[in-house]
Amino acid sequence: MKLFVLFSLALTFTYMIFEITTGLKKVSEYSFMDRSHTNIIRAIAILMVLWGHVGANLGVQNIQFIGGIGVTLFLFLSGYGLFTSYEKNMYRYGIKLDVKDYWKKKFTKIILPFWIVEISGLLLIGKFNFYTVIKDLLFLNPATSYGWYMQYLIICYFIFWLVIQVKELMDLRSIYVFYFLIGSFIIWFVIDSLFFANPDMPFLRARQMLAFPLGVGLSYYLRRREKINYFLKNNIKIQIVYSLLGIILGMLITLVTQLDMIKSLPYLESNIISLFTVLPMGLSIIVITNLFQKVFKNSFLFVVGTVSYEIYLVHAFTLNIIDGTFIGLAIFLLATIVAVSFLFFIQKVVKKRLLLIVSK
Repeated sequence: MKLFVLFSLALTFTYMIFEITTGLKKVSEYSFMDRSHTNIIRAIAILMVLWGHVGANLGVQNIQFIGGIGVTLFLFLSGYGLFTSYEKNMYRYGIKLDVKDYWKKKFTKIILPFWIVEISGLLLIGKFNFYTVIKDLLFLNPATSYGWYMQYLIICYFIFWLVIQVKELMDLRSIYVFYFLIGSFIIWFVIDSLFFANPDMPFLRARQMLAFPLGVGLSYYLRRREKINYFLKNNIKIQIVYSLLGIILGMLITLVTQLDMIKSLPYLESNIISLFTVLPMGLSIIVITNLFQKVFKNSFLFVVGTVSYEIYLVHAFTLNIIDGTFIGLAIFLLATIVAVSFLFFIQKVVKKRLLLIVSK
């Protein structure tokens, strides 16, 4: 516990240092769910994931749900960003979703960095096995306990792409993307709960099922409903109350899911309850980061948000360095920073070269 407190203080101290050193500089305000705001949310998400996983490695009980909130935020932002980009290209430039371009971007930004880290990481920890690696790289069977998220994310991308194809083929209104996604994720939720739930953590994927489609839904309504923008500007107290209620609701239901009578329910029923654990808290955090910009307009968060994906990939392997000692924790932090910086640099170089090759 002492090392975990030390780790938490280190994060807080770093935040304060950045706040002090950049406090005299003007940091521009952001609007609800614009690029700067989503980057802040992304930073909060990865810090929650990191905090939860480090705490679990150091023996802190019942802290994994914090990481679950971070994953919810990531998935919500993924759905929001994909649909916002799609509508921007569709209505501003008249460009429909191009299959080749869609998966090219996913390969260069998501899949390729994952492959680089997985191959390098498994080699370094001495767990490189050809068949294990192939199944891992093809998102069939994760090689690490944190790899489930990548498999989940790729499925989300595939469902989104499929729904967009149906929408364009049938020339439907954009709202049907949201409807079809909700339906698709409900079907996925039922199938996962009935046939693929992990007995140790049956709720791991199930509790995240609403985050991605709700992100798409917010993107759709935010661009069309002036009432939403009016509400955000003129009902701050109500937003604070709703945010607090969301956090309280999520925490209460999380506690309820720990009861033996809930754990003994069939996975489908217990997973329905788990849908309302991390999601309300994640949505509350999105609102809070918009309301209290003075707290979150910090250059440390901007930096962390920029490399949040790289941190997620790398920490799956550097967590193994933590051995319950101060030196182990310090080496973990140093190794994570170095590996993330190197991956970020390599990714930019490889991406430029791939884009040049494709464009020729």
